[in-house]
Amino acid sequence: MYYKNIEGHFNFEKVYDKVLSETQNGDILVEIGTYLGKSTCYMAERVKEMGLKVVYHTIDTFAPDPGMDMSRRRKRAIIAEGGDIYNSFLENMRKANVLGLIIVHRMRSTDAATLFADDSLSFVFIDGAHIYESVKEDIKVWYPKVKVGSLFGGHDYGNRIPTGVDRAVPERFGSDFEVIENSWIHRRK
Repeated sequence: MYYKNIEGHFNFEKVYDKVLSETQNGDILVEIGTYLGKSTCYMAERVKEMGLKVVYHTIDTFAPDPGMDMSRRRKRAIIAEGGDIYNSFLENMRKANVLGLIIVHRMRSTDAATLFADDSLSFVFIDGAHIYESVKEDIKVWYPKVKVGSLFGGHDYGNRIPTGVDRAVPERFGSDFEVIENSWIHRRK
């Protein structure tokens, strides 16, 4: 699978596999925060491999984040490509032959949420900004979009260095979520 060739931190294959085990043709899936597309590629490659007919949206501003942890090699490559993370993302999806399986929204997560009706999504995964206010706002605007009975989750819960995720998730869901690796997942009731 090509996703292994893409730079980035991605350790939530088990979460995506759990989601895909419940996914049906016609479902709409959303990933917030894509960076260079490692997790996006994994999901798209698995959808393709499984022969699923889903609509898979990915949302990111693709703006450089001063706090972003990138290798020097990747920073040099992005600078050589004009400093555009978006073009690097698109090139990765082309190389993986999955660009036609995703709909890319180059915008803020909270703005993108207005594009979707309430109770219309089969899965939303939040991995954008990790500060408390951003995570809290993403949960607030995206949770109503998820169908009752469907999964809603995100990344970077319980890291060695606490993030806003560690505060926002239990504040909203209490203990009604599961931790897989360092991702959280909740089933909408």
